[in-house]
Amino acid sequence: MHFLDFEPMDEGDMVEYLGEMERMDKRIQEMLREEYSKLESFEECIRRRSFRGGISELGTGSQSHSTKTDTVYNILRSVQSDMDRQGKEIAQQILKITEGQEKLNYVRFCIRSLPQDQEELILHVYVKGEGQVAYAKEKYFSKATASRRTRAAMENLLELYNGRFASNKGTESERMD
Repeated sequence: MHFLDFEPMDEGDMVEYLGEMERMDKRIQEMLREEYSKLESFEECIRRRSFRGGISELGTGSQSHSTKTDTVYNILRSVQSDMDRQGKEIAQQILKITEGQEKLNYVRFCIRSLPQDQEELILHVYVKGEGQVAYAKEKYFSKATASRRTRAAMENLLELYNGRFASNKGTESERMD
């Protein structure tokens, strides 16, 4: 399962996702910083292009005015093409990363939407990784009770999370009719 893909999850996927939530926030921010740092300004792109023989040739007096104009035009056209290509690639990556951030926020929303005891249980057992036995001891109930409550909390969380996709499928099929 790819953590940035915003799609329905089964119990195994959700357990894995919840276990990685703490690190995911930092990783998403790092990925966004990486992508934004790849963006090149117009001036940087022109400067980079100038080292390929473009602008440096303009200073020589051996070229006519129209040749210099053609050279400038070619440099600007090439710069624009590079920036368009680079911008599209980076925009696609940023969109994918933003989708991952939206998924993370939605999972948090679903957890907060659970009854308080189930929210607390999901956070302790899955997100913090404390385990059912430790949680049961802390709350003074049996392992069987902890197991039942954990299963119920996970079922409710999956129902909330996957409910978003079930309602989208219905509207998509309605649009096709």
